[in-house]
Amino acid sequence: MQIDSDGSWAWDGRGWWWNRYDGTYPRSCWKKIGGSWYLFDSSGYMLDGWQSAGGGWYWLGGSGDGAMRTGWQKIGGAWYWFDDGGAMATGWFQVGDIWYWADASGAMAHDRWVGDYYVTSSGAMAISTRIDGYWVGADGRWVPGA
Repeated sequence: MQIDSDGSWAWDGRGWWWNRYDGTYPRSCWKKIGGSWYLFDSSGYMLDGWQSAGGGWYWLGGSGDGAMRTGWQKIGGAWYWFDDGGAMATGWFQVGDIWYWADASGAMAHDRWVGDYYVTSSGAMAISTRIDGYWVGADGRWVPGA
């Protein structure tokens, strides 16, 4: 059981909740505990797995873990990117100097064309190379007739 400056974790058979020393507990909110962020439902129980909050999707670990994840996470056989605030990326997004595409589900695309762009087996957008007989330029876009 983790103990923090304002409380400690408690289990009551239904789930985990954060028991503050003053007898209160967080409800319907995020709380940072021991360096990790946790989301609590309206009854004060810690949530885990996939959760929608504030217009975004978050991965809060599985099987009662509950800690918000960031960066690359492999979930159910697919790769997902979560920004520093924990929100899942969709569409085109950049990590360092590399561009990636995530479908509406958030799963990273790979080995296929996304419009005029190709994403490789690593998920990275191909640049300055020939794919399936088509040339993609330095910006990653297919160059007609090249």
